[in-house]
Amino acid sequence: MDVGSESTRLIVLRGNSGSGKSTAAQAIREAYGRGLAWVCQDIIRRTILREHDYPGMANIGLIEQTARYALDHGYHVVLEGILYADRYESMLARLHRDHRGPTYFYYFDVSFAETVRRHATRPQATAFTPADMESWYRQRDCLSFVNERLIDESSSLDDTVDRILSDTGLLDSPHITEIQMEKVERAPTRHERLTRVPWDHSYQDASPPWDPGRPQTAFLQLAEHAGAVHGRVLDAGCGTGENALAFAAAGFEAWGVDVAPTAIEIARRKAAERTLTVTFKVEDALQLQRLQQRFETVLDSGLFHTFDDEERARYVDSLGTVIAPNGTVHLLCFSDAAAGDGGPRRISRAEICSAFADGWHVVDIRATRYETRFGGEGSPAWLATIRRADTPSPPRA
Repeated sequence: MDVGSESTRLIVLRGNSGSGKSTAAQAIREAYGRGLAWVCQDIIRRTILREHDYPGMANIGLIEQTARYALDHGYHVVLEGILYADRYESMLARLHRDHRGPTYFYYFDVSFAETVRRHATRPQATAFTPADMESWYRQRDCLSFVNERLIDESSSLDDTVDRILSDTGLLDSPHITEIQMEKVERAPTRHERLTRVPWDHSYQDASPPWDPGRPQTAFLQLAEHAGAVHGRVLDAGCGTGENALAFAAAGFEAWGVDVAPTAIEIARRKAAERTLTVTFKVEDALQLQRLQQRFETVLDSGLFHTFDDEERARYVDSLGTVIAPNGTVHLLCFSDAAAGDGGPRRISRAEICSAFADGWHVVDIRATRYETRFGGEGSPAWLATIRRADTPSPPRA
């Protein structure tokens, strides 16, 4: 049964205990980033199954199925372990035969004395003795169906990783984003390029970090001020819909759009469960003109700060195609007061004003908090109130 695609890479690292396979696998994944699965024999056999390594045991099949699943979902795979030839050769031969993309086999050809020396530097050095290692040790236990590339003990970690990356062309290969995005009629955004997965992936297994499962308090406080929210309300990049649902419950006609079909499906289910009427659509916030609608209020809860400079300009233009005359955009984004540099971009007041300089009027920018799934007070944020300064053109088809 065919597995993976022509773009996926399967890299098999074999060798005795202490030969450096796991260290190399970890370094390869760090060099590549997300989109590469590390399938470790020890984790599956010893940690997940707590099984002995005998011929025909369940761990062999689970290792194979794990590798196949990852390849079929667009991941490159580094499969590493002792993987004795007499026990694992049939399974490895099947993977090699069935994989649509290129497969590379490496054998870490390290002497017993060197494996003992390397083992002594590992965190698990006291887990087993040199005598144990000697009983496991096999001299050049190579596979019969393929010529494995030998890595001897003179190769440093950097040399080994550089060689494998060069041989496989891994750093020049498509990431999982590019593979999955083939199904989507748009270019990946900055967030998708950085994480190497589409937006929809974030909603498939669990709630993403930016979804606290409730409306943002900063938006609820707006509703307490007369006129701050008026007319029809659009939540651009609505995720699972909590903000749009809150304003629908308050009596507003509410819409929500997001590029993630899974998020929109969840939002629609929430609306049905709460007996609320909200129009939720799968749509790109960079192409809001396709809605052919006008809104007096647009909410942005954590979308603006995900864009790069070019996307930011396109987004502002897109907002202009749906905002009604005298309409208002309420924009909630991470502020430059947030600590660290991981996660979303930190946005300054000046950047907000610059992005909305042409045809908009920035009424107010105030400090607030952006609440996340992790609880607490949330992260420092800006809540900007922005009005269209001119009469927008009719929506484009």
